[in-house]
Amino acid sequence: MRPLPGLALLSHLLWAQPVFAGTTESTCASACRECFQSVWFEPVDPAESRFEQSCRNRLALSSAYLCLRLNCAAEARDAALAALNASCEETFHAPIPPFSLVADYTADAIAHLRRIDKDASFGPHEPLDEVVLPSPDFLRVWNETLVSHMQRLIQPRPQTNRSQDAVAYVQRHHFLYGVAMTLFWGAVVAFGISNRLFQVSLRRRGSQPGLRLTSGGTWLKRNVILPATFGYRSSQSFSCFGTVPPRIQSLTILAYIVINIIFSVHGYRITEENFYFPTREKQILRHVSDRAGIISFACFPVIWLTGVRNNLAIWLTGWDYSTYSNFHRWVSRVAAIQAILHSIGYALLILREGGWSYYSWWFSQWFWNAGQFATLAMTALLPCSFYWIRRRHYETFLVLHVALSLLVLLFMLGHVSIFKGKYDGFFWVPIYIWVLDRLVRFLRIIAFNPKSWRINASAVYSNATNIIRLTIPLDKAAYRVAPGTYYYLTVLDDDRCWESHPFTVASVSSQSGKSGGEQVPLLEPEENLRGADDDGDATQLEPSTKNMTFLIRPYKGFTRRLRDLAATESPTRLRVLVDGPYGHSQRLDQYDHLLFIVGGSGVVTALSYLQSLTGAAQGSLKSIQLHWAVREAALARDALLNEIGDALSNSTVAFSVDLYMSSQAADLAMEQMPEVRLHSGRPDAGAVVRSAVARAGKHEALAVVACGPAKMADDSRFAAVHSLRAGSRIDYFEESFRW
Repeated sequence: MRPLPGLALLSHLLWAQPVFAGTTESTCASACRECFQSVWFEPVDPAESRFEQSCRNRLALSSAYLCLRLNCAAEARDAALAALNASCEETFHAPIPPFSLVADYTADAIAHLRRIDKDASFGPHEPLDEVVLPSPDFLRVWNETLVSHMQRLIQPRPQTNRSQDAVAYVQRHHFLYGVAMTLFWGAVVAFGISNRLFQVSLRRRGSQPGLRLTSGGTWLKRNVILPATFGYRSSQSFSCFGTVPPRIQSLTILAYIVINIIFSVHGYRITEENFYFPTREKQILRHVSDRAGIISFACFPVIWLTGVRNNLAIWLTGWDYSTYSNFHRWVSRVAAIQAILHSIGYALLILREGGWSYYSWWFSQWFWNAGQFATLAMTALLPCSFYWIRRRHYETFLVLHVALSLLVLLFMLGHVSIFKGKYDGFFWVPIYIWVLDRLVRFLRIIAFNPKSWRINASAVYSNATNIIRLTIPLDKAAYRVAPGTYYYLTVLDDDRCWESHPFTVASVSSQSGKSGGEQVPLLEPEENLRGADDDGDATQLEPSTKNMTFLIRPYKGFTRRLRDLAATESPTRLRVLVDGPYGHSQRLDQYDHLLFIVGGSGVVTALSYLQSLTGAAQGSLKSIQLHWAVREAALARDALLNEIGDALSNSTVAFSVDLYMSSQAADLAMEQMPEVRLHSGRPDAGAVVRSAVARAGKHEALAVVACGPAKMADDSRFAAVHSLRAGSRIDYFEESFRW
């Protein structure tokens, strides 16, 4: 082990602080101290340490005092002596001599004192027997090596040369570039806020959505805002690597990565002489490693803000959760890569300095081990967050994600503990964000049902439709349910009652007087419905005049367990916590024409809006088209006889439904619904969009809403982008919830 060089480097690490944080000791005081680190003075006691000599040896103290007297301002000198005195009293229980020890030294006497240079060596076997001073060149090199005092950056001395403030220059850029990575996302959010305010101002002036833009605005919408990054695939994944965000999100992420790279390679000054890192390679390793570590840690507030569900920026900008999830993933990846570079850089630096024995000594330092563990946890988060794991094993992903993220935070707090709180803000801000998010979740749950928090819901599962219908009383909610919003549901009867999962509201209905809930369960064969009526008392919901309904497709994990609970009896009473609402309700009534392209259980997005759009004349809406690809005839029949049927019978606008099914279409009795057309096979989403655009023409606004299989969504987006080239007034909305 090599503890003395290790302590020297550790001392240098302590100087790696934000330049504007301030210090208690100037560079000149540090330079004076360092100049005498390898110098021993008479008398020498073999049992005496170098630090003990600096506290008790009068020759050593006189030399240090004179160096401070000649090179430092009184304030810096007094601060340095106070710090030394405190350390000496704590260790040896005796103060150092007063500064008047060197009061009798005249200018002539000082001029005749011996000067020692950087190549001189006076060890315990060759001690000095006189008071000495460091040569000007020796002091200059140490001054260049150490971080300059804040005042020298704000008011540099006239005679300061280019390399004088090299380290201070680098440290200042570390701090500024780290902050700049957070300010980048502040600018992105500010842009989103400005855009939303602009849209609100247009609506207040009576402007219609989808208005005709200038040639430049149309070009941006067609080529930047709306299309997929590579022209087509956005919802569809690229093998196991996941999806690629829409182009405007990808360009934002690319800009962030490019700026990150620039900030990682710019803003360094390499000095010709440096006592801690004498070669250019070591200086580069040190500076780049510091920069990478600071930028990585500075990303933490953004990572936590974009990762929580109660993200203030979502409300301010109107962007959806998926947008911030994409930002969250890429900022996290950049932070992890920077952390890895930080760790590798310091490992190489230490190996260059003293080999493997020196490297192993660092593992006796807690801050070093904490940093290693934090890097390992961040590295582990990368494969644990792969798209395949998120999609196939979400619960496992979530547990690992939360646990490793918490470990990263705690270890990072330990890693930066040597800086005495200078970087603790990057730890506490994520903690505050996390706590605030949990508090808001709790308040949302209370707002939905203030008296008891939990509420009794009714769940029905049908094998024929492969859909769970979950009905929740709505009377006690402190707000009105808006179409297109979603809620996180926690089922207390579930084995994993701590989990919560998001589902979009399908409809809000009034009490019908049936014992099973707000209306006869729609997704159950008729013979089962009659059985439920006969035995309804045991499963009766809380008295309610209004309920909201979720249609949930069971897959794996939570939805499979929910299906098993709902299949035990029909209906099944469940205790649930409701956290919401989340998401935004689009102003679809302001368009002339509305086209829904949905698949399977994605129909809930259309159902959520139909009640408000068809119930009463409002806005400028003239027509609604629903194109629905569905496998189960039972699901189509129930929806047609209830939610869609109600919308068809009550609609004040032209409303048509196109169903795309297999040979099971014969099971549907459609004689009473001339507005419903049946098709065999899958829909051609692109052709559907082009047809709707042709009917709308160039003077009427069309909104396209897609929610379904990834290919269907990509086809719809691609066709919408293509239609913009012909001058159509079209907006595209994609409803999905991607992890």
